Amino acid sequence: MAGQVVDDPLEAVISQIVYSGGAAGVTRLMKLVYIAELEHRRRFGRPLTGASFVNYDYGPFSTDVYEAVERLQAKGAVVEEARQTAQGQMCRLQTPAMSSITVEPPTPFAADVIEHTVGRWGRRPLDELVSYAKSTAPYRGTRHGQELDIGVGAGTPFSAPCDVDLEATLPDFL
Repeated sequence: MAGQVVDDPLEAVISQIVYSGGAAGVTRLMKLVYIAELEHRRRFGRPLTGASFVNYDYGPFSTDVYEAVERLQAKGAVVEEARQTAQGQMCRLQTPAMSSITVEPPTPFAADVIEHTVGRWGRRPLDELVSYAKSTAPYRGTRHGQELDIGVGAGTPFSAPCDVDLEATLPDFL
């Protein structure tokens, strides 16, 4: 659909990640949204998307992200493509659609946070991205299947910036 407006905060963030970083699998998208969420909270003390995440096998997992990707596909904002990796495995990637979309940023500084996140993490190997996401305080503070307390999501009060300092932990992953 041409001229589609993306104004849901989570859909807007996913669209901006896909359109600024190119193709991405859902696992990579999920970790990038999670890191952007933490970074936005660290900088501004408030949520970026409102997505909730749980502790899962490959790091923070969010059904909200899966559902938002499906809505974006239905709107024609992203397209899912099957591609073969260098290791010969098949994967499903979300790629920018050829349709014209307008993305409404969820906050005034969202584009900066997304650009920062994609610039730092968008092209890193997936195992590094997963390892980093698992090293964050909200993930480490939970058990498998438990919701992460990053100050967003249903029933979680949002009062003060979290203790995650992404810049301080970056050298460990360079």
